[in-house]
Amino acid sequence: MGYHYLIDGYNVLYAYTFRKGRRREGWKELVSRLYRLFGKKMGNKITVFFDGTPGPGKPDRFFAGKVEVIFTADEEADEAIRRRVRRRGKKERLLVVSSDRQVKDYARLQGVETMGVSGILNRLFPMKKKMVSHEQELSEEEAREITEELMKEYGLE
Repeated sequence: MGYHYLIDGYNVLYAYTFRKGRRREGWKELVSRLYRLFGKKMGNKITVFFDGTPGPGKPDRFFAGKVEVIFTADEEADEAIRRRVRRRGKKERLLVVSSDRQVKDYARLQGVETMGVSGILNRLFPMKKKMVSHEQELSEEEAREITEELMKEYGLE
């Protein structure tokens, strides 16, 4: 039996830097990536909670593939996640993903596993380029000059 992921969607979106003006629609990309990463595995369920509403004329609750999307309207997503944790079934394996410490602490007290946003962020939005180290070896002369400068600065001559 897989996990039922309860994810605070805006926590994940805010942790990831979207280009200016894309935040409102960024949830669609997040839902798509969540399904590709977790939803295809047998038995996993995903529910993503967003504060607020999706916009005029759009439903507050719907499925995007196998990902359930819930806009919490007048309730904070944190409270909706806590309520969902409270009413879980005995055999249900929940995993709460949030950057909110109170939400994760509450889930743990209820016997539910938790994961910080950084735990899935790199898997959802991998960096396209490898980090390049700009470090370079100093010559003996450069190292000596820096050492002398620091010793002079701190009165250690």
